[in-house]
Amino acid sequence: MSTPAAANGILQIAAASMATAVRAVTTERGLDPRDFAMFAYGGNGPVHASLIARELGITRVVIPVLPSVFSAVGMLLADLRHDIVQTQIQRLSELDDSFGERIEVLKAECTAALREGGMPEGPTSHLIALDMRYVGQEHVLTLPVEDGRIEPSALGLAFDEGHRARFGHAAPGQPIEIVSLRVSAVRAIPRRAPELLAPGSGTPDAAAQRPERLVLFEIGEGPRPCAVYERAALRAGDRIEGPAAIEEETTTTLLRPGDSAVVDGSGALLLEIGASR
Repeated sequence: MSTPAAANGILQIAAASMATAVRAVTTERGLDPRDFAMFAYGGNGPVHASLIARELGITRVVIPVLPSVFSAVGMLLADLRHDIVQTQIQRLSELDDSFGERIEVLKAECTAALREGGMPEGPTSHLIALDMRYVGQEHVLTLPVEDGRIEPSALGLAFDEGHRARFGHAAPGQPIEIVSLRVSAVRAIPRRAPELLAPGSGTPDAAAQRPERLVLFEIGEGPRPCAVYERAALRAGDRIEGPAAIEEETTTTLLRPGDSAVVDGSGALLLEIGASR
């Protein structure tokens, strides 16, 4: 096997592996990935995004600003939160006022944990969720509920609907039990509005263009001329047709032949897979 063929095989295996991970949160949950846009981040996400999307039949891909540090930025911008999970199996039909009292105790514990962790004071909200199942089941379904609205019959109906949506079937009238109670305290942090890019002409400026390179996209075909752009120099509304590479310091977004990309106002790249105009 030639070096290019081996490299192509590595890329194909990597794309298939990542596509399998996407199927785990779509197809295996009864969702068709073709109904969604794929959000590609990390150092490798923008490189492999086009192949993964093709594997899944997805036609829209979003590459956010600073994709390589996207998770780190999310951590810094995330609200402060403390979670408590208390396991106690209880039939839904046997709920009484003591269940609401348990929720209030856990809410107080969550709020105290935020305070004891040195978090700045501020308005605090609470999230309530129940791990539930039909009696005799092994797996559970986590059902979010409104704070203060723990009413058995309404919870039963909501669980039946959620079970049908998640697993494709339900068993109305069968006994239901709560396995765990989840309570979270959330304290929002201030965020500044995102910076918007200056509008462009629709065609990348000369300052954004880099020397063209030859790229081998398919084994059995010769290398193809590939336009190269500097992402930081692109402007809102700029459109790029594949084949092209959009470079930044820590990753590269690869547009394969037939792909195209438009820069939106936030700086994100909106890719159309296999839909060159």
